[in-house]
Amino acid sequence: MFFYIICFVLLFWGLRDYKNAFMGYLVFRLILVQNITLISIPGVPLLTVEVFLSLFFVCFYFLKREQLEEDLSPFPFKVPFTFLFVSWTISTIFAYVGIGSAMSQYMRDVCQDIILVYIMWRLIQSKDDFYVLFIAFSVVMFVSCIYGIMEGMIESNPLADYEVSFNSDDERVIEYDYSEEIDRGYRIKSIFEHAIGAGIMWAITIIMLVFYKIRGMLQINTWIGAVILIVLCLLCILQTKSRGPILFLMIASVGFINFKSRQSIYYLIGGCAVVAIGWDFFSQYANTILSIFSSKAQDEVGGSNAEMRFEQLAAAYMLMDMSPIWGLGFKYLSVMDDLLTDELLGSESMWFTILPQFGLIGIVANLVLAYYMIIKIPLIYHYSKPLFFFALAYWVTASLTSVPGMKMYYFYFVYFLMMKHMRWDNEEEQEETVSETEDLMVVNSESDE
Repeated sequence: MFFYIICFVLLFWGLRDYKNAFMGYLVFRLILVQNITLISIPGVPLLTVEVFLSLFFVCFYFLKREQLEEDLSPFPFKVPFTFLFVSWTISTIFAYVGIGSAMSQYMRDVCQDIILVYIMWRLIQSKDDFYVLFIAFSVVMFVSCIYGIMEGMIESNPLADYEVSFNSDDERVIEYDYSEEIDRGYRIKSIFEHAIGAGIMWAITIIMLVFYKIRGMLQINTWIGAVILIVLCLLCILQTKSRGPILFLMIASVGFINFKSRQSIYYLIGGCAVVAIGWDFFSQYANTILSIFSSKAQDEVGGSNAEMRFEQLAAAYMLMDMSPIWGLGFKYLSVMDDLLTDELLGSESMWFTILPQFGLIGIVANLVLAYYMIIKIPLIYHYSKPLFFFALAYWVTASLTSVPGMKMYYFYFVYFLMMKHMRWDNEEEQEETVSETEDLMVVNSESDE
């Protein structure tokens, strides 16, 4: 009932104050999963609360656009998002299940992964906007950490069990079961859909907090709270017992390390000291971390290995060969059930989904997006290390493993936060330079007189 109440509050709020309601929806969306449904009837397209609200805010954005104050600077992902849109559209037209059956997921993905990201860029335009969302996101993530730690203690997730009751169609209920992974033990997911996605969400939160601290945007009391949240996020990441979030955090963190800076060296030494002091605690997660680099540790913790991924790649390639240009489109797995689809084994790489679903045009579209995110945009922002490694962390992690439960819009929010703050800093530096130049000209003029 709680989810429905918040849903309708956001609807009425959006009618009166679109921008703030939209920001409220971004915060609420953190806790929404697919099992929280409005319509869940066999044979009828599934309508979740998340999709319903996304459609509402997309539609009302175009109705209210002339009344809204927007960031009119060029949208940085215009070109790659256009490629994605074209790819998804063509693949839907020629979908294996037919355009009618594929249309619902096509509309959902276009709204959530393209249009809503565009709206975020336009509406979240000031430092105050970002700071309000930063605080709100931090509070939700703090609650998720506390709940995650409690979940690990009782080895049960009552919230997830409650969310299942919203979905009356048993075939569409999502329940990730880790009971076969005996060597890993219980893996927490907190308020999220999957342990891997939960871990990456906590890793993204750590990067967001560190960025705010390094840019000097946190007061002392706020920084203390940020440090506590960072520690809690780290503890929760370890308790997911997932390699993906650890790899993501390791790569993204490199963007903030400056070996010429004493502060960075002190942080590294401090981190090593904490691990050494708490080794009795950290040692139980050592194999999970080492399994990223060691095949021996990989065998001990279980899960997918390189051989299984090559089998998935072969299956994905053979499925793509059925429709190499535009792929099989959305929902082909719902009607195609054979040896090849069984060998996909959950598609533990973004490419094992892209190859059969969107074909060559999908590969090109995603490579263009990767180029913009990893190379072009960081170069525009003066070879930005944080942007480069943050984007690289996502593409490497998503290429090596699946990331179920990750909220992609949250990643874009932090990416935009970095971009816009860097842009504002550059503008302030240019204004100071112009001001100093004008002052110098005045002084020289007075000297000549």
